[in-house]
Amino acid sequence: MHRNRVRPWKPKTKRGSDAWFFILLLVAALGVGSYYWVQRRLGNNLLATSAATPRAGLTTTPTRSVDDFIILAQQTARDGRFREAVGFYDQASRRRPSDLDLQVRPALLLAYSGQYAKAEQRSRRILQTDPKNVLARVVLCYALQYQRQLDAGLAECQAAVTEDPQSAMALAYLAEAQADKNDCVNAAASAQQAVDLEPENVDALHKLGYYYEVCQQNFPTALDYYQRALALAPNMSPVLIDIGRLQLNLNNTKESTEAFQHIIDSDDQNAEAYSRLGIAYMTIGEYSKSLELHDKAVELEPGRAWFWTNRAWLNYRRYFFPEAAADYAKALTASQASQEVLKPIDYLRYGYALTEAKQCDQGRAMLAKAVQMAPGDGMFLDTQTAGLENCDN
Repeated sequence: MHRNRVRPWKPKTKRGSDAWFFILLLVAALGVGSYYWVQRRLGNNLLATSAATPRAGLTTTPTRSVDDFIILAQQTARDGRFREAVGFYDQASRRRPSDLDLQVRPALLLAYSGQYAKAEQRSRRILQTDPKNVLARVVLCYALQYQRQLDAGLAECQAAVTEDPQSAMALAYLAEAQADKNDCVNAAASAQQAVDLEPENVDALHKLGYYYEVCQQNFPTALDYYQRALALAPNMSPVLIDIGRLQLNLNNTKESTEAFQHIIDSDDQNAEAYSRLGIAYMTIGEYSKSLELHDKAVELEPGRAWFWTNRAWLNYRRYFFPEAAADYAKALTASQASQEVLKPIDYLRYGYALTEAKQCDQGRAMLAKAVQMAPGDGMFLDTQTAGLENCDN
């Protein structure tokens, strides 16, 4: 009986609770909707996803292929941005590690950008895998020559030509090595053969110009070949270096500084361009600008002896002999680590600077070494005499 009893108050309470619940829900929905409507009118789309922070697992650019990186490397190399191009080739090589060509090309670009020690390391690594790789051996020859290891460089270029007698590039760098060793007859034959094989090969034209400059002292013809090479590759820093150097020797300072500055505009990490531009400014007496450039060169590559001798030469010309002696000491230390060979004139200036700084024992030794390296040279003998007088007074 109790379960069938009617309780009129219970259903009434239930119907009232439901009504209030729906009223509250409607009010909340209206409030939230009003809030978002106001925010949208203010330009704040709270429901949008930020474009700057894409969801994890999504990418806004497709993955680059090996060919993509090769194209990027070629484009940046044409612009003279060799260091950047090396990075793109390395990206391609990591994706295709068995392709040695993708390892040789950045090694060559390292040499073009003046990073000779790194070029040497890479080329030696490639040759361990492929001893018959001609381009790798040419790069090794190139790197050794520019670290003033002339005999070793010559041997590598000869080996490259033996491996491939029709390689214009191998012949071109062999010609340069022969010219540096004063073997001008063979240098002429090698350089001309390189151009005959490939008349529009930038390196072949460049090194034929080098032969005319070094062996023939025919500067107009040398400059003509340099310019022909540059016309094919307008941002080729090794060609620009030789144009700038030759123009400076011809007292064309404006053309010289423009060539070196062109390199720096493309590659602001090229220590050789800074050092040579410093020499150019030194020759016209702008010593402060020259010192700034030499400081940049030794900052970028403190292990290169030649950059220290160039800054030492500037200090020597300014009669800052203690500073010159300190720079020559750093050059000598660097040369022992890098196997670079200092020139007789470096030892001569070092010795004289030491005698001016009253470091007489070491100064006499350096002067004697310089005279021994250039026997019979009147200027060397006169400088030695003046240095000895500094210590006798």
